[in-house]
Amino acid sequence: MKTGLKSIDFLDKKMTHILSVLILNRNNSDDVLRIYEDLMSQSFQDFHLIVIDDNSSENDLKKLLNVEDERFLVYSFPAPWKFGIDNKWNMGLRKANQTGSKYTYTIQTDMKINSHDLLKELVAHMERDPECGAACPTIYDKNGVMTWGPGIEKVRMGKSYNINETFITRNKAMEEMNYVNEKLVFYGHEFYFNNWLKLHGYNTTPLSGVSITHYAGGTSSKYQSHKDYYRPRTTILIMKLFCKEESLYKKIIYFYEEISEIRGKARHYAKQLRLIDLLKLLTLLAFGTFAGLIIRVNE
Repeated sequence: MKTGLKSIDFLDKKMTHILSVLILNRNNSDDVLRIYEDLMSQSFQDFHLIVIDDNSSENDLKKLLNVEDERFLVYSFPAPWKFGIDNKWNMGLRKANQTGSKYTYTIQTDMKINSHDLLKELVAHMERDPECGAACPTIYDKNGVMTWGPGIEKVRMGKSYNINETFITRNKAMEEMNYVNEKLVFYGHEFYFNNWLKLHGYNTTPLSGVSITHYAGGTSSKYQSHKDYYRPRTTILIMKLFCKEESLYKKIIYFYEEISEIRGKARHYAKQLRLIDLLKLLTLLAFGTFAGLIIRVNE
């Protein structure tokens, strides 16, 4: 068994597994290792794990590099992210495809696998349905409340969004779509996936037989300012790309709903009289909206 591979060592490394599991990490190595243990107890073992590490501390990264498993691959960035989380998901999907896998399952560091057959059922669904571009397990919050799954599909602009947060993708479809459009570089890649896949004849499916618990505070939460900035920009760019025929009224409602997390945070800051935090948040929202309105999208 080899020690986990760092930096560019595995860029051209070919694996024999049908599935890549992709995790982003920034100083959350204990959570990555917890997920790794969950994965090792899965009934399905035809996978390798790719950890995209963003400039973690030396001690945090060392924990990952000390894992003696040839299926545990680590790519470490020399500098912090500058363009948002999805830029690194995009790169991670490319690396997963380069290893030769057929599917990629993305999972965040603040998630817990509930189902022993999670990977087995996700892969089985993709194998049964060659027209499925992505599938998502049912997602629960830390209080056991279902937040995503069959029957709780959000409908935006007359379109149903079937995947969210953690999902399996078909690498062939990702290659066709050039992964996430690099001109966008937004936060919220699952919305782009849903729209693009459906536009090009793929379906996206929520599954009821397997589930994940999503806790707040993982790697993505360490980039909350990116989330606050990119969410309005994401929404406007999605409308430019996929919702051009909708009415202005529907677009306004769509935008209002999609920034619900930011609105809720603003109310929270206002009630607590955290005026500096509120001002920072509103500034990010304003700049993100302005950037989304003026940027030209090369379609």
